[in-house]
Amino acid sequence: MSQDFDEDSVPNYTSLLEAPGIEKIKFSLLNQRQKTKGGKAEKKAERERNEHRKELLAAAAAANFSLGGSVNNNANITINSENLDKVSNLDSVASFNTVKGASATNVFNRRGSRIGGIGIGDITGQIGEINMMGYAAPDQAANGIHLRLKSRAFIFSSLHSENHRIVYISSDTGMVSYFAKRMAVNLIRDRLKTNIYTESNIMICATHTHSGPGGYVDNLLYHITSLGVIDEVRTAIAQGIAESVIKAHYDYERNKKMDFASKLIIKSGSLTNSSVNRSPQAYLSNPEFERSKFKTNTDNEMTLLEIRDSSSNSLLGIINWFAVHATSMNSENHFVSSDNKGFASYLWELEEKLNGNINFIAAFSQSNSGDVSPNLVGPFCKDTGESCDGNKHSCKGDITKCVSRGPEFENGGDFQSTKVIGTRHLLKAKEILSTNDATALNLTSDKLDFRHAWVNMSDINLNLDGKSVKTCKPAMGYSFAAGTTDGPGIGLAYQGANSTIDTSGLLNIVRDFIKSPSEEQIECHFPKQIFISTGEVEFPYSWQPTVLPLQIFLLSPSFVIIGFPAEITTMSGRRLRKAVKDELLAKKVIHDDAKVVIAGLSNAYSSYVTTFEEYQVQRYEGGSTIFGPHTLNAYIDQFQRLAQSFSNLNFAPRQSPPPKFIPNELKYLPKVILDTPPLFKWYGDVYVQPPKEAKHLDVVKSVFHCSHPRNQIVGKSFCSVEKLIGSKWIEIFDDSGWDTKFLWERKGAAESLCTVSWSIGETHPVASGVYRLRYFGRHKILHYLGEHDGASDPIKVII
Repeated sequence: MSQDFDEDSVPNYTSLLEAPGIEKIKFSLLNQRQKTKGGKAEKKAERERNEHRKELLAAAAAANFSLGGSVNNNANITINSENLDKVSNLDSVASFNTVKGASATNVFNRRGSRIGGIGIGDITGQIGEINMMGYAAPDQAANGIHLRLKSRAFIFSSLHSENHRIVYISSDTGMVSYFAKRMAVNLIRDRLKTNIYTESNIMICATHTHSGPGGYVDNLLYHITSLGVIDEVRTAIAQGIAESVIKAHYDYERNKKMDFASKLIIKSGSLTNSSVNRSPQAYLSNPEFERSKFKTNTDNEMTLLEIRDSSSNSLLGIINWFAVHATSMNSENHFVSSDNKGFASYLWELEEKLNGNINFIAAFSQSNSGDVSPNLVGPFCKDTGESCDGNKHSCKGDITKCVSRGPEFENGGDFQSTKVIGTRHLLKAKEILSTNDATALNLTSDKLDFRHAWVNMSDINLNLDGKSVKTCKPAMGYSFAAGTTDGPGIGLAYQGANSTIDTSGLLNIVRDFIKSPSEEQIECHFPKQIFISTGEVEFPYSWQPTVLPLQIFLLSPSFVIIGFPAEITTMSGRRLRKAVKDELLAKKVIHDDAKVVIAGLSNAYSSYVTTFEEYQVQRYEGGSTIFGPHTLNAYIDQFQRLAQSFSNLNFAPRQSPPPKFIPNELKYLPKVILDTPPLFKWYGDVYVQPPKEAKHLDVVKSVFHCSHPRNQIVGKSFCSVEKLIGSKWIEIFDDSGWDTKFLWERKGAAESLCTVSWSIGETHPVASGVYRLRYFGRHKILHYLGEHDGASDPIKVII
């Protein structure tokens, strides 16, 4: 299909940073790399480019501007209207975008087998009394922001078939909503006036943070605790994903026009201090001969895809796959956070930006993490400290007390644990990057392909060892209600409920009120004790999915990505990878040394997948394996068919129609009607001032009279840190980074207090000077919305 590309539609990427009271600092970081040929000329151009970077960075550092935040504050960012044709000879342009904080980066390379583009967008959405997605804890509401959620998009094609593209997206969400993906694809098509990007060649992998706003996942079971669907959250995700792809597309088109190609390298290494198996009892049920092939009960291999400039070898971006839950932030947290994987991305991107590589993007993606936790301490009973495992004898029968915690929880709570696990991710990834490993795979072939199929996973018939078996309609077991040691459930069920004596009388009443499972379901799911027979309930619409998207990306004969629509356990992932690789090898599609990775929680969400043996134990993961004991074998069968279709399309899985949008989804979250300030006060007035002086690593706070945060424009920062330069206050941070926090709390019926805090220099260095904290919001009185802001007293910071 031909690409409709209108150069006039490309956003102007030349930006000026407005600094009142001082001269405009040209902040476009135009690398001014000419299309030179020959070694000496190219080296000279590289030296000139580096000198230009240093000059611009020195100028920015003099004003102490942040290179790492989003740029939603139009008071400080303006878009220069210089002609775009001046950009045509440049190979890298720093983009500051005015929509949802998205920014674009460029993959400009002279020699290689790929054309590529990279983009990033904000997908945080609304906050304020919105239930978080992940733990299903009704009292866990997103009332603050610590690390904004991002979509990181990577476009690849071969040089000889540039319209045959694949798009890999790492999304800081708990799960992937198919409806949000479809909305994003429509937005991309409408914006770019092309159908080159579709549901089939876009793969969206969720990092699985449990600290993002909920209400966006498609089926009823997954948005009960959020009181139904929240359109603003789902729309923000779709728009941010679309924006990241659109920015990557503009990069791609410019690269194509300039005849640059990228160099891709696959490396791997072992990270052993960041994950534990949270259901070792289930893992031990797998055959001993199989377990003996592996040293650990988690997959410790980290896989890294480098994207480099072929001529200068400079690093442009990375995609990383490592299997561990993003649950360093626990169910008592109320700050939006991209958790350990998001912190690793944030810290690496910040470091590269401070060193002048402002276009760099690092995606830390998810893999087969179904039974893998980052909480290395425990599990233990919170009251006694005794060991526990979430079974019926744990903590004298009160499993709500049986928890695991992160490695630094005692010294700094969830935030410190997140920082430690994320830092370990980062250090290992950088170690892998710097290693000249003989097993590294240079993706020199320009072969690139993809397969995508919608499959009804509730209706798969198999022949296993001469026995006919089948998958089941979806159902969740009692051990699902027990939760995990990362986040215990309601206390009326426990893990390991695989017989009728393990059921709860009260939960039985709830079960029968919803729908008593049929005898066919009971037999099909055995030994699972069914709590909710979701596949037999269609009121008011489907509770869980049956038709799911299966996807495989062939980035070269040396690298394969499996897009898997659920949380898959360690051993299940090992079996799936091997089956897919063996099939592709048999059809001579890939090389013997090819690397196959699983992108878990991709494109849709359908709870968990365990091995047949793990399913018998009925830990949380087994109780949440919705298609019964043969779920994994069914997925392996269908992915093998998908792999066979790379050599013969006749072997593709039997397709089913994709889900349709639901016209009357439940939406019961109350709207914000009225904000009121206290008597004789106004929105933005300071309630508590910060200290007058502070030093490095101090945490300074200011509390403001404020409004409900759901009134704020989605994507706009709630707070900032400003520095006094001359006689003007200049914003240096917004609410997108680690060092700032924003927290809202309701006071009475309609009053609000908002706390803005800043951990001085914790991750982003700052100089001595005078600073202040700012707050931004919108108040609502019935149908009227008015903007307001506030500023704290000055803080003298001494470094």
